[in-house]
Amino acid sequence: MTGEPEELPRHITEPCQVIAEIVAGLEPQMAAADIAAAVAEVSPHRPRMRELAQALVNDPELLTSERPEGPVNIQTLIQALLYRGAVHVRPPRCGHCGGVKPLRSRDGDQRICAWCDMKRRGASQPCVVCGLRRHVAFRDRQGRPRCVHCPPEDDQDPTQGLCDLIGAVQTGLTRETVEQVIVDVMPKPSHQRKLLWTLQEDSGLLTGQGFRGSPRLLALIEALIGHGAQTVVMPSCPFCGTAGRPLTRVRDGLRCCRRCWEQPRTEQCARCGRDKDVGSRTLEGRALCHACWRSDPLSHDECTGCGRRTTIVFRTFTQAHCRRCWNPPAGVCSICGQHRPCYFASTEHARCHACTRRINNTNECSSCGRLHITWARTPDGEPLCSTCSRRIEECVICGRQRDVAARLPEGLACRTCYREHPASRRHCRQCGTFTRLYHHGLCDGCACLRMLADLLSGPNGQLRPEAQAVFDALVDGDPRSMLLWLRQPAPRGILTAIGHADEPLTHEFLDQLQPRQAVRHLRAVLVNASTLPPRDEQLITLERWLKTTLGQLTDPDQRALLQRFVTWTHLRRLRRQKTISTYEQITVVRREVRNSIQLMDWLRSRGRTLATATQANIDAWLAEGTRGRHDARPFILWATERGHAHDIEVPSRPQDNLRSTFLHDDKRWTLIHRLLHDDELTVTDRVAGLLVMLFAQPLTRICCLTTQQITRDDGHLCLALGTHPLQIPPPLDDLITKLIETRTSRAAHGNTTQHPWLFPGGTPGQHLSPRQLMRRLQRLNIPTRLSRNTAMMNLAAELPGAVISHLLGLHPDTAEKWTREAGTPRAGYAAELARRDGPVG
Repeated sequence: MTGEPEELPRHITEPCQVIAEIVAGLEPQMAAADIAAAVAEVSPHRPRMRELAQALVNDPELLTSERPEGPVNIQTLIQALLYRGAVHVRPPRCGHCGGVKPLRSRDGDQRICAWCDMKRRGASQPCVVCGLRRHVAFRDRQGRPRCVHCPPEDDQDPTQGLCDLIGAVQTGLTRETVEQVIVDVMPKPSHQRKLLWTLQEDSGLLTGQGFRGSPRLLALIEALIGHGAQTVVMPSCPFCGTAGRPLTRVRDGLRCCRRCWEQPRTEQCARCGRDKDVGSRTLEGRALCHACWRSDPLSHDECTGCGRRTTIVFRTFTQAHCRRCWNPPAGVCSICGQHRPCYFASTEHARCHACTRRINNTNECSSCGRLHITWARTPDGEPLCSTCSRRIEECVICGRQRDVAARLPEGLACRTCYREHPASRRHCRQCGTFTRLYHHGLCDGCACLRMLADLLSGPNGQLRPEAQAVFDALVDGDPRSMLLWLRQPAPRGILTAIGHADEPLTHEFLDQLQPRQAVRHLRAVLVNASTLPPRDEQLITLERWLKTTLGQLTDPDQRALLQRFVTWTHLRRLRRQKTISTYEQITVVRREVRNSIQLMDWLRSRGRTLATATQANIDAWLAEGTRGRHDARPFILWATERGHAHDIEVPSRPQDNLRSTFLHDDKRWTLIHRLLHDDELTVTDRVAGLLVMLFAQPLTRICCLTTQQITRDDGHLCLALGTHPLQIPPPLDDLITKLIETRTSRAAHGNTTQHPWLFPGGTPGQHLSPRQLMRRLQRLNIPTRLSRNTAMMNLAAELPGAVISHLLGLHPDTAEKWTREAGTPRAGYAAELARRDGPVG
């Protein structure tokens, strides 16, 4: 078990910094950046850097004394320093010949060059023919050494011999092509001769048994297949049978893939105690598995992106990035075809991370048997899919059996508890806030600003004025909701198009972008922020729908007739009205157009047109369908008045006798009592339900209520539903006051605090829709139609029509009809009023 980094020497915990400090003491004229770059070139592996730092701490003169001692990385460091202008360091000289050469070999404590190493080895290996101790220039078929004066007795040209053996396999290649491939792969005759001897002993190496050969044989097979050889087969791993994996290791005398090579090399991990593959070793040389190595503080370094001390996955001369902060270069994946961060992004074989995992890590799960990506393995090394690999253990905080999300000092924690634990919080490296970070060491707010700026920036990296206005509108809201929205590909594509466009930001420009749902949401945010002027979106939607629907009609006369009807009957009225169109108005127009099209199609199928249709045809069409066909009545009236039809009519749609359906008084007062006193219900539902059940207000008017309609008069809360404010009795007045204080917009983005609506909706700057409010009341078992009828009947039984019209905003004729239905004419009300004591309240 390794100790904590603070308890160890600095050359163990910070080897690169220690090496840089020693070099700076020897080369004071060098810049710190040059020294750091030279140190970063030595090795990306921390154990080797610790070895170098240990050697320099013990003897700093290894950099200037030219002694051939210490680790081999000293020479690499000196060469990097000399390249950057160092004047005091000196490269080491060979311990035998004294030359300044690469010293890759060792003779005792001294390092020597390759030539001296060959002479030393030749002196210990006498030639098998002459017996002299010379340089080993050849080896015979038995592997015995021969000097340069005693070459092998085989006089055959190895290139021609290989061509003969490969030609016997019938590869389909010409002899000249095979000869050129052999020379390209193995230019040295000695290598060709060894491969020739190997193929002479086993001719099956070229047809699938190449795992018994050498790396040069595999390179030759790959080159032949690349030139179109037909019968030559690249060998699969002899242990797992997987094809396509590089056979770079040797196990039991056979070449195999790295995974099969590591299977029998398991050791007991010094930290977790399980027999697993060796990922690294401690300072004492004890084995560490990959998981424990990643959690070992000695394998961590400070990330230059987020500032955390964690495992580094990518390094440059001056930067180190963790897995969160490293963004691989982007490219077009050669498998899925999408533009993503890819491995080998600059080549034609670029692969994204997802495709790489599917190719290299897809196995049959040992638990469920599905062919899936391997997420983990059993102690025996068997693969497990993502579902079967989930660890469900007891959380030390809540005590429930949950998925393990983190390892805290006190034990395992689930995801919910870890989010609330102080260990999940860090200081934002930009604003310094101590909170849960989003990515790159940034909190939600800072990460939102950076992501929006990156998406809206143009090709030059700057925000044009239109993009800056969009940026200001989007950042004025909840950053967490904005980040969740930006994780979707549709908003990212829209914002990128805005940033790279060279035209003004208008409604017409947004109409060109896709998908429409994301564009519609962004448009509402921009209109709410006054970046774009308001527009009647319901009317635009209707015009777009009409263009598509009428464009599908094959009869030009039918299409022209309907176009004139919609334009002069509906579109002109909707365009002239001072208020924006509602969803209900658009729905009415759509129903009329659909039923008009159905009517003309029905007539055409029976050999009739609108001009030749009779009333019998119209009656038959109405009798065959539902009551919705009566919605074609405005079209028939319009066509008859203008001479397109003659002597036909569609009666008005049969209306339900709404005033005959009521809610029982006991049930009504039970619901009212619940809405008044049940604190578990939301204030929005309670106020809306009481306005329906006490004052007979339709949902379309309740949704449009604003805070300006609520006033106070002599301490009493008043609500302006009609021309005269209505005094609200307690405890409903307290509920409305609480709603005003606690109302929050359900919009996720943009400025959601400045709005006039008493019932704000999910779209920025708009109120709650009547349909959504009706669903909320239905969940409380409140029938809105029956409740309105009952409340209106009770009010009409007590008040005259004129008073109801002024207080509730009803049309005088409607109020009088309800009064007559309740059986309370004005004279009866006046007599009753004269008998009452006190004023009307």
